[in-house]
Amino acid sequence: EIFCLCHLGWLENRAGHPDEALNYLRDGLALAERLDSRSEQSRLYAGLAEAHRLLGNTRLSKAFAMKSLELARRHGRLYDLGKAERVFASLQGSL
Repeated sequence: EIFCLCHLGWLENRAGHPDEALNYLRDGLALAERLDSRSEQSRLYAGLAEAHRLLGNTRLSKAFAMKSLELARRHGRLYDLGKAERVFASLQGSL
């Protein structure tokens, strides 16, 4: 369920619907935290950063991007690290 919520959130971001993305990503993160599932958290935070970037919420976007990077580095998840770095780089370009 966490994976699906994450994926749906990213799809909404790509479709230009960040408000809808936030709903999926927040639900996914809440479930991941409740279950102490770390495997999707970095991607969920990256998705939240992207949604907030699309909404123009720079402060929140940066905070979520940093959290995504931190989690990906801590857990050594290379795919997640690449995604977190791309989101952070796109955020830097939009500031």
